[in-house]
Amino acid sequence: MTAQVISTRLPAGYTIRAPRIDDVAEVLQVVHARSIADTGSTSTSADDILMYWQEPERNLDEDDWLVIGPDGRISAFMELYEYAPYTTFEFDHYVHPDAENLGIESALFEIIETRARREMHRAPDGERVVLHTFSPSTARYRQRQLEAAGFSHIRDGLQMLIDLDDVQAPTLPVGINIRWLIRDRDERAVWEAAEASWQDMWGFAPMSFEEFCYFRIESVRDFDPTLWHLATEGDDIAGVALCLPEKEGFPETGWVSLLGVRREYRGRGVGMALLKHAFSDFQRRGYKHVGLGVDASSITGADRLYRNAGMREVKREFIYEKVLREAGT
Repeated sequence: MTAQVISTRLPAGYTIRAPRIDDVAEVLQVVHARSIADTGSTSTSADDILMYWQEPERNLDEDDWLVIGPDGRISAFMELYEYAPYTTFEFDHYVHPDAENLGIESALFEIIETRARREMHRAPDGERVVLHTFSPSTARYRQRQLEAAGFSHIRDGLQMLIDLDDVQAPTLPVGINIRWLIRDRDERAVWEAAEASWQDMWGFAPMSFEEFCYFRIESVRDFDPTLWHLATEGDDIAGVALCLPEKEGFPETGWVSLLGVRREYRGRGVGMALLKHAFSDFQRRGYKHVGLGVDASSITGADRLYRNAGMREVKREFIYEKVLREAGT
């Protein structure tokens, strides 16, 4: 196992190491304890953690960290997400409530910043380089720790929900049909449509076809192609609604994990038709609600679309940023 950086700022008796696959149950306990302290509920499953740990390109020895307490138990967990063009490095961190106010957060922030600065040479010359992380809007302890480390709250993300007790059938725009994914035929075309439709989103980072298949299909337990709704005009895919049967923390709730419409098809009602089609489909399957996540300041107005469809905000997440290099320097 590759040695990791060990910060001298860790409390006495605490050490740091890379995770192993068999740590997932204990890591989940830490994540759940932190989530309950911050929000009163949980929203992460073991499958969610393993999806990233088992990604073919991931190196657990370099991209993930566990803090081990004097009793040998896991006290904190942190993981890094990095993507081309390496102008934004994202990370998540979870410190067990029993280990608050010991200085663990500042040690983790030191480690993650050192790691990002080591790799930021891969970003194009002159481009701005930043660290991003996230905090539930209710997590004042986490927010204080981030602000003390030089992070600033820059943006909000929303989780939205609709109850399915009175959902209207979609009205399809002229020339548009909606059908399911056909396995081993449509995947590349869906990837191309998803990439094209999301290029206007804040923070967009291109995803390779292989990554798309891994995160959207291969890592999804019992993947169901009939939960992928494709809006087509002739042979072209105008937009997609890629759905999941459930999400941790949202019982009886279907989940729209990605909804997007290509630029040339916007303004025709394709997005609303896809959304209402997904609502109707989940209602037929016996679900009580449908949820999704969205940028609260969406450049394309996605948040307004969802509100117009009858969805409401149920959770808010703050996005925090620390600038590692200003543009032009």
